[in-house]
Amino acid sequence: MAGCWFVPRDSWTAVEGVVVDDAGAPVPGATVTLRPEPGQEKIAFPDSVSTDEKGCFRLFQGHAPVRCNFIVEAKKEGFLGATMTVQGCRSHQVRLVLVPERAKAAATPGKMTH
Repeated sequence: MAGCWFVPRDSWTAVEGVVVDDAGAPVPGATVTLRPEPGQEKIAFPDSVSTDEKGCFRLFQGHAPVRCNFIVEAKKEGFLGATMTVQGCRSHQVRLVLVPERAKAAATPGKMTH
């Protein structure tokens, strides 16, 4: 098995989902990043993907075999960013809502916990 790599059980976190705007329309081309919470940077490296034409994304993170939390962040020019905290060593289905910057005065996005 030389050259093979595997992630031991309980040493991965997977997040898949969709990024939408405040009207529920998909947001293609948004950048979604999965990173460990502050103070846990030695556990895993941040990883980013772009949403497809339907606003969908999938991230998989192998990491040190410890329990931790990760931050999922979605950004796109013209929108306020959105973040969500997910528990490590699990698989998650999430929906992130980006509010257009023009709506900044009317709505302030908050942090959500999944």
